[in-house]
Amino acid sequence: MLDAAYFKEHLNKQVCDLGFGACSVSIHLTDGSSFIIKQIDPNGVHSGYVLLEVFPLEGITKESKEKRKKPDGTNEVFFDRVAIPYEYITRVFLTVIVPESQKEHHFIGFSNPQQVQ
Repeated sequence: MLDAAYFKEHLNKQVCDLGFGACSVSIHLTDGSSFIIKQIDPNGVHSGYVLLEVFPLEGITKESKEKRKKPDGTNEVFFDRVAIPYEYITRVFLTVIVPESQKEHHFIGFSNPQQVQ
């Protein structure tokens, strides 16, 4: 089973080996759902779960970015976050090849990570 140590110690190194910004990371769950990870919340790795910032399921478009800005706020775009218990994770998939299904949604690579403490 993947655990906090994987997300604290191993995932960033694996992404670095493939190249930040070029590597896409997806997480797959026992219920068949999956998420494309934008980044790991640096304070989000806990003993029972991990908090991830994920790309929107509908993809990234000009319209979806506009919807993700805070009203009367800055122009910063906010992405969804999901807390996932480790026992629900079946695999983490890293690739530098963007699947055809993702190309149309304009996903980018794993964000510039911060070292998780």
